[in-house]
Amino acid sequence: MQRGRRKERGNYLAYGAQQLLVEVRTETGNWLGGRKPLGVTKMVRSHLVDRRNEHIDEGGATLGHWRRNEMELFHQLARRNIKIRKQSGFGAQWRQQWEEVFAGHLTAEEKQHIHLRNRNGVNGYLWHVFSYGMRGCFTGEEAEMAFDQEEKTCCYLFFQHGDDAFTVEDASGLKAADLATENDKIDLYVVDSEFNWTFVMTHESGWLGPYFSRR
Repeated sequence: MQRGRRKERGNYLAYGAQQLLVEVRTETGNWLGGRKPLGVTKMVRSHLVDRRNEHIDEGGATLGHWRRNEMELFHQLARRNIKIRKQSGFGAQWRQQWEEVFAGHLTAEEKQHIHLRNRNGVNGYLWHVFSYGMRGCFTGEEAEMAFDQEEKTCCYLFFQHGDDAFTVEDASGLKAADLATENDKIDLYVVDSEFNWTFVMTHESGWLGPYFSRR
């Protein structure tokens, strides 16, 4: 798809390398002007925050819903005999390190443009560096294949929302299929202990993501 930027009926349509993203600047989740812009087939509500400062994804899931999904993933991996332990309070630290490694080449203005961080009632997502085409990566099945084939030892798992994180000491057998939760409403970042590569599953996976990229 052609890269560029144009204005249509008060909404900006941002063209990334592969997908069309829509920046909807509203707190309630409604379309600006009361109706959907021309040419847009799906509303990206993953960028929205409601008036009570609760994060909402496109299905209306709150932060508590995401946390339940995170613990569902923890128990799912444990049932598959993958040794995993919870790392309380590491989420923010590892998100910051991820940003420095995989989005450190962006200017402050570029980070603002692609909504890398929360700002003015709009959710930020680190994986926007991929969906906006600002860093090279594998996507979809190619990303899953790259992750499956990567030689893995110790891995960190952390999330877009919340401060809890997980450590998998021996991730040699960890596959992309192991990380898929039942309803897929999760934004998960996986890295090796040196942050040499990352695998990202988004709550929009199948439409936006998953992604795999190396340092």
